[in-house]
Amino acid sequence: GSVMATVDSGTRGHLSITTGEDKILLRCDHDGFRNLAGVDFYAREIEVPLRGTIVTIRDSVEGAGCHHLQSHWHLHPSITATLDGPRGVLLRALASGMPIARVELPEEWSSVFLENYDWSPEYGSCAPSVRISLAGNITLPCELVTRFVLSAGGESQ
Repeated sequence: GSVMATVDSGTRGHLSITTGEDKILLRCDHDGFRNLAGVDFYAREIEVPLRGTIVTIRDSVEGAGCHHLQSHWHLHPSITATLDGPRGVLLRALASGMPIARVELPEEWSSVFLENYDWSPEYGSCAPSVRISLAGNITLPCELVTRFVLSAGGESQ
């Protein structure tokens, strides 16, 4: 594929966007956790298919040892979420109830729950929303793969 854009913010972070015939790949990484003992480097890849319904997100954490990790997926206020089994979350449009996607979470997360929080689209503005919160004791290095299975035609996948 061809690289559309690359951004380098010194030694801390990088962003690249690559296009291919069937997907767009965004990759960002940073060493912002290097001050934590045993955590060296973090990277996220987002693979968006040009045709298809599964957006794949790979979070890689380099280092050594077992660490208590947390992650949050902040949802827009127009989206509602419900747990669907131990590793799934269904996303729906708040106004219509139409399915948007099913989030498939990695098994490494021992705790998956929904919590209320305030969405802040701009300074001084807040709206009530929901976030998917994840936590677990995870041995590094690790790769955590999350899939957003998009709903087609208003039907859940």
